[in-house]
Amino acid sequence: IAAVGAGLEIPEGIETIDARGKFVMPGLIDMHVHVQLCGDDSLLGFLGTGVTAVRDLVYVHGQRA
Repeated sequence: IAAVGAGLEIPEGIETIDARGKFVMPGLIDMHVHVQLCGDDSLLGFLGTGVTAVRDLVYVHGQRA
C-alpha cells in the first residue's frame, strides 16, 4: 500500500482493489512455531492461511530455548 485517501492520482496500469465495505488487515503472525520440527516446507502452508511472519521457537536437543 503506497497511499490511502480521497482524490489520489493513480498511474495507468496500476492494479487497485476496491475494499469498500470490507475488513482489511495485514498478514497474521504466528508466535509459536517449531520450524525445525515441521520442516522448512511448512512455511508455504503458513502463507496459504494468511500467516506472513512466524516466531521460530528453536529446539536444541537436551536444552530449553
